[in-house]
Amino acid sequence: VMPGGAAAALGPTSLLPGDTIVAVSSPSTSPITVEGADLETILEALGTLAGQQNIVLRVKRLVHRSTINVNVVDGGSLTVIAGQNLRSALLKSGERVHKFEGEDCGGNGICTTCAVQVLEGEDALSPPTAAEKQRAKGREGWRLSCQTRAGAEGGDVTLVLQPGRGTVEE
Repeated sequence: VMPGGAAAALGPTSLLPGDTIVAVSSPSTSPITVEGADLETILEALGTLAGQQNIVLRVKRLVHRSTINVNVVDGGSLTVIAGQNLRSALLKSGERVHKFEGEDCGGNGICTTCAVQVLEGEDALSPPTAAEKQRAKGREGWRLSCQTRAGAEGGDVTLVLQPGRGTVEE
């Protein structure tokens, strides 16, 4: 769908710029898959539906999701997609998240071995869960990475892994 084109001008519940047609059909026909096809092939598939009162287009729509940039003190940096679990993203990027290798609760918010201290950007993360509040016990900026998700608004976060064992005091 091209910006300013006829399909884009149909209205708010129609196709949007960036949409991709993946199948065409009518209520009385089986879908014809056109995903990845060129315009000529899509038009040919639509032509087979000539005379149908209603034509159904199945589309894929790209959805923009915000990201946060996480900078790990004495570590690397990574980009985390809105809604993504912080512990999972840190582990996937190769960061050593847990104080004790192999001795963690599997991301259930129980053991605190995945604790991080957020130095900047707390507002770019999900609000603390009840488990985090209970286990942080007043430690400033402490979060359990297994219970923390990237927020929907995006932003920048600076944090320390395994707080109290490095450059930042408890």
